[in-house]
Amino acid sequence: MFTGVYAVGLREMRALAEPPRPPELTIEVVSHMWWWEARYPDTGFETANEIHVPVGEPVSLRLWTADVIHSFWVPRLAPNLLPDRVNEMCLLADETGTFRGQCAESCGIQHANMAFRIVAEPREQFEAWLAQQSRPARSPRPSSPPEAAASLRPPPAPAATPSSGPAPRVTWDRT
Repeated sequence: MFTGVYAVGLREMRALAEPPRPPELTIEVVSHMWWWEARYPDTGFETANEIHVPVGEPVSLRLWTADVIHSFWVPRLAPNLLPDRVNEMCLLADETGTFRGQCAESCGIQHANMAFRIVAEPREQFEAWLAQQSRPARSPRPSSPPEAAASLRPPPAPAATPSSGPAPRVTWDRT
């Protein structure tokens, strides 16, 4: 009897592990001390600490680490990432939203800062995000006129005279 229950359980677990349909999108996630790199191989761009996925579609995640053991943890998902090993998993976001993830493996002094976000959005918004990320970066605009930038330079140090000893320490404020 136990053998029969075990066999049925294995069959059901395999069925649950398979995505409803083959994933059309693959994202490579590489953990680093102390940040996450998300590569979108079909588009040629990468993001840091943020992964976008379309809602209702299976997404293949290829996970590995560039250095030490990390754990890619999003509620209900938690594979360990071991050096020299690639883990593969299928992610299916069934609702829109932004979900926080965290490294759940104590990986060093900055471990607590190893957070990331998964943004699950409708296909149209996901496509718009992909298109925006694929464009070349814009040059930054100056945030202030040139004369304001000149005021950020430190004032010249007063000249020292032989009788006054070393020059006084000069500090400056950016405000």
